[in-house]
Amino acid sequence: MPALGKKTIKAVHIADLEPILEKYGKGDAFRSGSMKCAVCSSAVTPDNVGSIKFSYGDPSLVCSKLSCYDEIVKVLMQ
Repeated sequence: MPALGKKTIKAVHIADLEPILEKYGKGDAFRSGSMKCAVCSSAVTPDNVGSIKFSYGDPSLVCSKLSCYDEIVKVLMQ
């Protein structure tokens, strides 16, 4: 496997996630389970959130499936 290099990845604790989503007007969608994974489009809830990513200042969520995590890591490492 080739070396991936180093990148800084910021972390957010689950307790801090909802206020971040509220700030962007997505708190209700998160609480109701209507937010979709940015990779596989399955519903993302507090029980299966894997990560948050920002694209052009807009937050989206990635579920906790390993395949979705792998995909988002590939994108981040580019």
